[in-house]
Amino acid sequence: MANMWNKTTASKILAPIFPYEDDGNSTALGNVSREHFSLVETAIFGTWISISMVFAIFGNLMVIAVVIRHRGMRTRTNMFLVNLAIADFLVGVLLAPFSLTTLIAKDWIFGDILCFINSFCNAAFLITSIQTLMYISIHKYLSITRPLTQITKCKILIMIGAAWGWAIVCASLTTFILSTSKYKEGTMQCGPKYPTYSTKSLTFHFIIQASNIFLPLFLMIGCYVRMFAEIKQHMQRLDENTALDRNMIFSQQRRVTITLLIVLSCFVLCWIPYCVYSNYAAFVRDKSTIPRYANAIVSKVILYS
Repeated sequence: MANMWNKTTASKILAPIFPYEDDGNSTALGNVSREHFSLVETAIFGTWISISMVFAIFGNLMVIAVVIRHRGMRTRTNMFLVNLAIADFLVGVLLAPFSLTTLIAKDWIFGDILCFINSFCNAAFLITSIQTLMYISIHKYLSITRPLTQITKCKILIMIGAAWGWAIVCASLTTFILSTSKYKEGTMQCGPKYPTYSTKSLTFHFIIQASNIFLPLFLMIGCYVRMFAEIKQHMQRLDENTALDRNMIFSQQRRVTITLLIVLSCFVLCWIPYCVYSNYAAFVRDKSTIPRYANAIVSKVILYS
């Protein structure tokens, strides 16, 4: 009886870790288990999550409060920034505490229902942030290259709704329909199982990657390159037709260039590591080769930043 219980318990524990379909060529992983973080590792990750949580909650709350309280701050661009702040604030309030508790407890202790909710919120809030950054670049592109085009607040609300709508669709498909959300040992949150090496699983993985990483990245690069070209031409016209100091014109152009580079650099630094990790986890057949720290670093240290 005890032997049967041990086998059943072991299968339940290991299933969320490597729940991929065996195609006959995959490495058997029934006896593989991931180690928990050491005390030092727990302290390092716990400190980082705590700091990120405090900044996410109070920093974004201040952004939201300032825009709401001051009518002059309620610009079209700030509507996007408030939406971005809301998504990041929810990460700090609804996700980071669970991650910190799970890290300390070395297990998911909140039950299956909250596990599904945690997995859904992880996907929804992070995808919303990505989509919002993409729509910000589109908005700025239209504002600079087509200044006569009227971008009303209603249109911006539609863009914000589209960001949340697509995030909810992707999170729902990942969490409730095409996958099963489980706590994977050695991580700090619930999430979908590793993609199986099958046509359906890899196709869905490609759609998520293309729509939430590659498409926003290419659109942002295209919009910002076009904006920089337009701004540069405008500065040249000012230099030729006005008496403004050349150093002032160069300084304005330099500030714009630095701002655009910072936005793109932050996006690339935050999401490319996750893209590499998720693609490796999707295509590798032997899931035991996934680096031990990969999930913690890309999902907590980088994305929570």
